[in-house]
Amino acid sequence: ITASTGMDAFTHCVEAYLAKGYHPICDGIALEGIKLSSKYLITCVQDPKNLEARTQMMMASMMGAIAFQKGLGLTHSCAHALSTVADLHHGLANGLMIDFALPFNIPAVPEKFAQISQAIGLKTATGEAFISWLKIWKKELGIPLNLREVKLNRDLLPKLAELAFKDSCHGNN
Repeated sequence: ITASTGMDAFTHCVEAYLAKGYHPICDGIALEGIKLSSKYLITCVQDPKNLEARTQMMMASMMGAIAFQKGLGLTHSCAHALSTVADLHHGLANGLMIDFALPFNIPAVPEKFAQISQAIGLKTATGEAFISWLKIWKKELGIPLNLREVKLNRDLLPKLAELAFKDSCHGNN
């Protein structure tokens, strides 16, 4: 639960930062939430009684909730569909989809991916470096790497795609 809810907070921050529109206040809050999540979530998972890490993740979660007034994107569109159709925990669904959905945004906003990469401390500030880091981070958190790992029925894919395209977050991607 800690990994999944933390991944939801992280995803709120990332997608809010990448969302269309202009809201520099939300962007700044989102970047700080990204930084805090990337630094403290693994500690929360590995050492659940670490109050400093939990406090910082609570801050990151609140930052995500504030920042996503700017909007969310494709990851959440897919996660909403997965939660509805496949009854997956919302944070887990975000964790499953984030590294598959975000690469579609790299060509549109490479400078934002560079800033995200810098916020999490990567030496290479690119979208591709961020996605590579994200896959490793998910594995360390114990988030399944793909839909096969949660034994999703493939027959659900058309319905999932239909719902994701209709989801209000999709248009803000």
